[in-house]
Amino acid sequence: MNLLRLLPLIGITLAVSATAQTPIPTLLQAERAIGVPATTDSRFPGSSSVASNGKDFLVVTAEDLFYSGYSHALMLVDPAGRPLLVSSDAFNFGAGNSDGVASNGHDFLVVSGGLGGTIGVRVSADGAVLDSTPFTIHSPTRRQLSEHDIAGVRSVAWDGNQYVVLTTIEQLIAPAKAPAPSILPGPLEQSEIVTRVGEDGRILQNDLEVNRGANNAIAARNGVSVIAWSAGGVFIRTMNGAGSLSAPMQISAASASASAINIADGDDGFLLVWLDGVPAAVRAQHLDPGGWPDGLSFTVSAAAQPRLAVTWDGAAYRVAWSNTASNVIESIRVNATAAVDASAVTLADGGSAALAFNGERTLLVWSDSDGSTRARSTELAGAGQLVHRFFNPQSLNAIGFTPAGPLVALTEGTSQLTNVSTGTSAPPLSDGTYTFIRGLNRPLIISGTTAPFTVRYAEGPGQPFALPTESPFWTGSGFLCLWTDPAPASNPFAILPLYAQRFDTNGAPIDVAPQQIGTSFSLSANFSGAPTLYNGVFAGASASETLVAYVDPNAVLHGVLIVDNNQFIDIGEIAAPQDLANPITITSDGHDFLVTWISGMNGTNSFIASRRVLADGSRPAAYRIDSPGNDTKDSMETFWTGQNYLVVWSKREPGGRDHELWALRLRQDGTLIDYPPQRIGSISGDRAPKWAYQNGVLAIAWLRDSRVYSSLIGIPRRRAVTRP
Repeated sequence: MNLLRLLPLIGITLAVSATAQTPIPTLLQAERAIGVPATTDSRFPGSSSVASNGKDFLVVTAEDLFYSGYSHALMLVDPAGRPLLVSSDAFNFGAGNSDGVASNGHDFLVVSGGLGGTIGVRVSADGAVLDSTPFTIHSPTRRQLSEHDIAGVRSVAWDGNQYVVLTTIEQLIAPAKAPAPSILPGPLEQSEIVTRVGEDGRILQNDLEVNRGANNAIAARNGVSVIAWSAGGVFIRTMNGAGSLSAPMQISAASASASAINIADGDDGFLLVWLDGVPAAVRAQHLDPGGWPDGLSFTVSAAAQPRLAVTWDGAAYRVAWSNTASNVIESIRVNATAAVDASAVTLADGGSAALAFNGERTLLVWSDSDGSTRARSTELAGAGQLVHRFFNPQSLNAIGFTPAGPLVALTEGTSQLTNVSTGTSAPPLSDGTYTFIRGLNRPLIISGTTAPFTVRYAEGPGQPFALPTESPFWTGSGFLCLWTDPAPASNPFAILPLYAQRFDTNGAPIDVAPQQIGTSFSLSANFSGAPTLYNGVFAGASASETLVAYVDPNAVLHGVLIVDNNQFIDIGEIAAPQDLANPITITSDGHDFLVTWISGMNGTNSFIASRRVLADGSRPAAYRIDSPGNDTKDSMETFWTGQNYLVVWSKREPGGRDHELWALRLRQDGTLIDYPPQRIGSISGDRAPKWAYQNGVLAIAWLRDSRVYSSLIGIPRRRAVTRP
């Protein structure tokens, strides 16, 4: 594919000679977001809820966003817990991190809220959102007091004819306390109300006050709704289909520790569960079809964390809780008076369990250790299906060119590869990391945490092979690996041997054994300290040779030529210690080399210098190619265009995240074509960009707000015209 076809035409100019120097790329295209997560905001995972319409299940997951309010993700899943939609529908609306969901046997109603108010969204049986804007079930009763205002529970049940929604309303009854009234609220008075809502979303009756308690839950069946709460003990109240409420009834003995109430309806009535005592025990009380106790309460489990789940599974009630000690979800089936199973079973690793039954299977939904929402049938085992993943910050691995065009490799929980031009992505990887090696026109997948590292090509045939480093250099016909021994813990600044070894395209050694080519400080990725200002090793290849440049313990940038007859030739100093050479790039015109570095990177007086290394190892004098001063350079790359050397770099603007992009050209003999350098655009990013070049197109990628972005910069097309 001709990548220049991706770029727009600009104004017509006179034809230029075919021997003219390749111009600097000047057309910066609009940025493209790569693999965009749902939000850039940091998240505090809330709980999940689930309901069935008799066939599939709707999973609702709430999130409290640090800056942007609240997000509510909806995902339709099948009876095995497999997502039926391409991605979660996510809404940034309302408040609260405890949502509710119920079904009328076909569609669903999702409720959410906070600040004393509740909103609703209807979802069809195929997962389509029926309300583009959430409708109000109860208006807020107070203003927001902080960014993470999460008080109150929103619950909903279907009683056979209507939805019954439970809302915590709140009134601020005294002023907030100084000095931070927006963070420290004054006393709040809370109460629970129920709202009857038609299946079309119409409000049938509102403001039916139920209680002044907390830890509220609701279940409904055959026109009877049971509302439970704690207030120094566990209480219930029933409501009929017309909205008539019974008097409150106390279910448990007086207890200040009663919490985490939940309730489910079943074929024989209802089962109410709650936590009580220290340590918290799971208690249960069966209710008859009218909602009244028909036996004694009993203990289900001796210890649990503060969230319970319960559902009818067609023959009994399944109760699930998080074990306090092991942080696993445990479960047991019970009937009206005691446990049915001999002992509890472990369902999953994680917490915040939710359960629902579709008439045939019970679905478990829970939060994994990384905050992701997962689901599977309780009859099955394993990690389950990923239903919704909270935002994972993206990390840019590399950018490079393949026959399909420029691609960006990144990680976001798993490793991904995305085409810059089309936005299409390769399947994500969980067993390695996509990356690009300079000069290789197809990506690699590298896995492992210690040597030897496993490497395989991302495209095309070939078996995995092993390399001693996870950052090899491409020599045009194979890989060059450079590494040191680990530094001893007692002396992190120990001087270590620097090794080199070459491998062919299939990972077979070209050199029988590693060759020591010099000495260096540790090249471990975890190495830190003052010597890292100088520390590093770099390589570049011509048609017949490879040049290695490394910073030795005396801070000298040292060179070694590797030639085809297996000779390692020490060519001596390339740059003196005071040049503070880092980062370093090595580019070849196919015969000789150009070594370029930033002196004093991230310093306000940094400059770019270069020095040629000829094929015979001789080194013409080094000289500065850019030194305007009073700027902070933070990345640099050099490329051979086929006609000249192209040097590109970025510098940070003071006090901001913008990076100015600059470029200049050098002739094949190393002399300047452009001075002063040319500004080619700017980007906004948290870190320095990465660069790749091919056939007149410069591709860049960068990070901003934990997302990866990319853009193309192309040279203007030129064509011959006839003067009028």
